[in-house]
Amino acid sequence: QTLSLGTSLWEAAALLAGTQPALADEMRGRASTYFDAFLGARHQPKEGVFLNLQHRTMPDRMEALPIWGSVYGLSNAAPCGLIALRAGILTDRADLIDWAIAMADCYARTPFIADRPTVATDAGVALALLTETYCITRKPEYLDAAHALGNMFMDIFLDMPLPRGATTIDWYEAQLGTGSLIHALVRLCLVCDGRTDMEADFTVR
Repeated sequence: QTLSLGTSLWEAAALLAGTQPALADEMRGRASTYFDAFLGARHQPKEGVFLNLQHRTMPDRMEALPIWGSVYGLSNAAPCGLIALRAGILTDRADLIDWAIAMADCYARTPFIADRPTVATDAGVALALLTETYCITRKPEYLDAAHALGNMFMDIFLDMPLPRGATTIDWYEAQLGTGSLIHALVRLCLVCDGRTDMEADFTVR
């Protein structure tokens, strides 16, 4: 939420800059404070450790986000990575972009576990993170990883005309975000073809 709020403030500031520049500057300043606080946590991006929480007075008490596996109400790490990438692009902050790229690296090297619960929206966001990391770095390993995951997700989630809501259930459920997964798959196909018909979705809906 810290990262998401900072990003929303920065995006809103752009809308207000022309009519309320002082307010827009204040919003960007507060957003930067949120970003600094988020990055100040004891993440270990190169080791694949992305924190969900850290105790203020006992910093050794931490909880890391899972890379794979999620249930409704508790996402995996990918949404934070995608929002960090969006924030880094908006602000031109290399530290946010590097944090997101480190997470994309983690997703590229960590095998997907099909029999662990993962809701459709989190699968889609992980796919989007790899695709958008490719778009800003142009490094083919991210597109290769996204392509491999996309094929796997097609087999798992879209094995019937009505997509399943999560890996371990056999029914469709709108709130589990199959639309996000389908958007990510279509976006990946277009990027592979070098097309820009559909914009990236950083909303993590």
